[in-house]
Amino acid sequence: MGSFLEALPSQFYYRKKFESLSLDYCFLEDKVEKLKPKLIDYNENKTVYDQILKAFCFVNFSNKGGECNNQCYNLYYWIGDKLSSFLNDNISFWKGFKIIYDGFRNTSSNNKCNCIFFSDTDKENFKRMKIVHDYCEDHESIKQTLRTNNNVCSYEFQEYLKEAVSTYKKVYSECESNGSPSYCVELKKHVPVCLVEKLEDLTCELKKVSLELEGSGGFNYRSSDGLGSTNDPSTFDSSQIFMSIFFPVVGILFISFMIYKFTPLLSCIRTQLRRKTLLGNNLDGEDTHELEEYGFMHKNLNLQRRHLNVYYHPS
Repeated sequence: MGSFLEALPSQFYYRKKFESLSLDYCFLEDKVEKLKPKLIDYNENKTVYDQILKAFCFVNFSNKGGECNNQCYNLYYWIGDKLSSFLNDNISFWKGFKIIYDGFRNTSSNNKCNCIFFSDTDKENFKRMKIVHDYCEDHESIKQTLRTNNNVCSYEFQEYLKEAVSTYKKVYSECESNGSPSYCVELKKHVPVCLVEKLEDLTCELKKVSLELEGSGGFNYRSSDGLGSTNDPSTFDSSQIFMSIFFPVVGILFISFMIYKFTPLLSCIRTQLRRKTLLGNNLDGEDTHELEEYGFMHKNLNLQRRHLNVYYHPS
């Protein structure tokens, strides 16, 4: 899924609380070290398991209270989603869940958070529970963002929304009826509001998405005419943007050079400029020559006057 889905409140919570932990609250704890060899394919999936164990330790050291329950519910869906990515069948999926849960059960002190995970379901129903949980958490944010974007979205977001709304409506119908599945009781604890009163259906129209990020409203990532990611085929990548700017500039410079080099008009202008320069130089030369002649004549005139002064005798 694209960046816009990662910006949904539920996904942001998972990343902030469980995936961005810098401290290991169970560093060198015996219970954790003993747990690792029991985990299915631990060596092959070491990074994921270590991340799960670190998150479990974080919640285990949190204080009791309202936030404890919320953290446990979110941790349940986050761990299940991680395990389902590489434990494909129901048996291995719930076995991995049970090993982790049993390893931490009743290990926290009385004033610390102690999660109790629901296990009476299969992998498919767990997936439905998580979709409904996340959709309920994100519903208001999605609605506001669609309203801001005139109810248009990208293909990717439209597909996500169709699956979320369809799953929610089916689960709501099942949990409303008599003899509802056992997971309904648990799900109503996690997201009680949206299973007591049905949420408004959310839909959006498919439109092409342009590259424009806005910082206000709904998700952190939005486009000017819908919700989408940079992977959308209708968007432009950085190389396309560079080419769209670079080549027009090069074209303008090339055309200007050709006009300057080969246009007869400019050639005539250059010729006229040369003639004007030569004419100016000639005029300057003539002026200089005239000044020299004037100086010479003036000098001779003075000389003659001196001669007259020498030979004049008054009577």
